[in-house]
Amino acid sequence: HRDLHSFPTRRSSDLLSLPSYGKAIIAVAESTLPCESIAPFGSPVVPDVYMTKARSSPLAGLAETLQQLWISYNLLSGLSGIEKCTQLTHLFASNNKIGAMAEVDRCQALPKLRDLNLFGNPVMTAAAEGWRIEVIKRLPNLKNIDGAMVEDDEREQAKE
Repeated sequence: HRDLHSFPTRRSSDLLSLPSYGKAIIAVAESTLPCESIAPFGSPVVPDVYMTKARSSPLAGLAETLQQLWISYNLLSGLSGIEKCTQLTHLFASNNKIGAMAEVDRCQALPKLRDLNLFGNPVMTAAAEGWRIEVIKRLPNLKNIDGAMVEDDEREQAKE
């Protein structure tokens, strides 16, 4: 059994088709299971998936029920496919390679999204001080951005 952090990562922009090289680890509620352990259960309701430096993508069959997705440190350059995760409330994709606001715009298809963390991505540093306001303009239902609550004055600035 190798530590998940010891595997090399691959750059990808499509969350639902990350290359498969072996077992991805999925933390479901309080359990940690190899992704193939979930398949026998048919279409499971999987509220949370945690993938860091994952070796394969378990998302293809889970997108419609997924509530939390933790995909930090995966060298992702985009969020293609996130639109299928319509029940998503929390998306943690910090420290990837996401560089365009168009990728953030994909989250507009997620009506239940309340918590977004893109800290450490090039898109955040490119927008500099206006980052949070730009995100609120695009995703006005968010409650938290990059680990900090959205303030009333930020919502007002986003409306201007």
